[in-house]
Parts: sequence; C-alpha cells; structure tokens
Amino acid sequence: MTETIYYRLHHQDTPCFCARHAWSAVWGAEFTRPDGSQHKCTGCLREPGRDDAPCPSCDGYGWPDCAQCDGTGHAECSRCDGTGIADSDRGYSCTASASALVEYFRHHLGEGTPPGQVVVFQGQWMGLGTDEGEHLVVPTRVLETLTWDQLVARAAQEEAA
Repeated sequence: MTETIYYRLHHQDTPCFCARHAWSAVWGAEFTRPDGSQHKCTGCLREPGRDDAPCPSCDGYGWPDCAQCDGTGHAECSRCDGTGIADSDRGYSCTASASALVEYFRHHLGEGTPPGQVVVFQGQWMGLGTDEGEHLVVPTRVLETLTWDQLVARAAQEEAA
C-alpha cells in the first residue's frame, strides 16, 4: 500500500516543521501559543471580553423576542465561546499535489514567491480543514524540501503528465 505524499509551504519565522507544531488555523490567523494549538479568533474578530458578533438568529437586528441574543443583536461566538481565543485544528494544512499547492498560493498571493520552503512529506491524515477544505496532516516523515521555483516546475510536470 502506497502512502500519500503531501506538500506544504512552511513559512519562515515559524516553529520547526514537526508533529509537535502541526496545527492549523484560517488564513492570516495569529497564533497565541508557541506550539500553534490556539489562535486569535477570526470568527467574531473581537478582543477577549467584547460581545460584538452579530446574532445568527436575528442577523444582529436585536428583536426583543430573539431567544438566542435576548434582544441585544449580539451573540457569543461559537468558535471561541466569547473568549477571543480559538482552538486550532490538529495537523498542518497541505495539499496532495504540487499543482494544488501552487494554485492555492496563487489564489491567496497572486504570482509572487511566498516566503518559506516547501516540505514534501508523509503523515497521519487528520481530516479536512473546516475553512477551505484542505488536508490536515501530522507529519511522520519528511521526504524532501523544495524551493518555490522547484515546486512550480514539479507542478508543471504533473499537469503535463
């Protein structure tokens, strides 16, 4: 049985690529723990203690008879339970092909070269990410590292095959 190979751009100035730090959050989230297991909530975009997430039941209108927000128009965020800190997803976000990783970053960054190195690895699949449906994988074995240009060349080979 062949193990799946995954591709991840591991950003520079982040903790080492290893199982201990294999956590993911939505694009642009700021991690609040050194291991990456928690991040500032992006669901309500609030500071801890503020209650500014629009109520999903009344769309923030604050109807007096709204059972979810008691007429305030605001509800506690379901991602962070009102703390402003959310748990990260277990596993690094990654793709199962070079071309998918190139496409992902071009969608987010355009044609520029993202900072960091591409890690090609195998690992334990944890599921799909809740925000963009990417693979979440805890690494067990690094196969190689690539530059961005090497990844783009590999993606072109995949597409030509």
